[in-house]
Amino acid sequence: MQGSGFWVDDAGDLVTARHVVDGCGLVVISGQGMSQTAKVVAVSNTDDVALIHAPHTSTMAVVFSEDVANDEGVPVLAASFEALKTLKSSSIFSNGMLQAQDGGTLQLTLQAEQGASGAPVLDRKGLMQGMLIRKAQAQYAMLGPIPMGGTGYVQAVSRDHIGAFLKANGVTFSASGQPQLSPSQNLAARAASLTQGVFCWK
Repeated sequence: MQGSGFWVDDAGDLVTARHVVDGCGLVVISGQGMSQTAKVVAVSNTDDVALIHAPHTSTMAVVFSEDVANDEGVPVLAASFEALKTLKSSSIFSNGMLQAQDGGTLQLTLQAEQGASGAPVLDRKGLMQGMLIRKAQAQYAMLGPIPMGGTGYVQAVSRDHIGAFLKANGVTFSASGQPQLSPSQNLAARAASLTQGVFCWK
């Protein structure tokens, strides 16, 4: 099984989708030229979220958005670790749109690739709004893990539910309403710098 994930602090704590690491005998995190084994330390009983810990944080951690969510029309970018390897050199601004929020679940229209489960959903400021978990077909029904090709309906766990899960497990994370992009950095490059590959062997 292959998915994506993102660091939430500088202590080696990373979040991914629970189904990516379910039943894993070995978990490996890969990104920025570094691969390391990791351990699943907590899973959510209510959301498709898992916390894993590795010896080192290999890139910067995401910053959670403090902005009040606008449920419709917000451009976002989220892609798998593998896809972002090629996207990071492009000037792509977004590859999806936030359509609605239902409790702790975000509904998006998005092009999601194999391995996108666990990828952070970034808004135009580079702030994390949620995490991809599964595709959804007509009326967001018939749910299943993301492998998915083409643009369609995708669901993500909201930043608020991820934040509550982390707090319950004693993990501190950063939140802000300020843009996280440097003047010379595009959103795809930031997403590529934040997203890690998560590999599971059962």
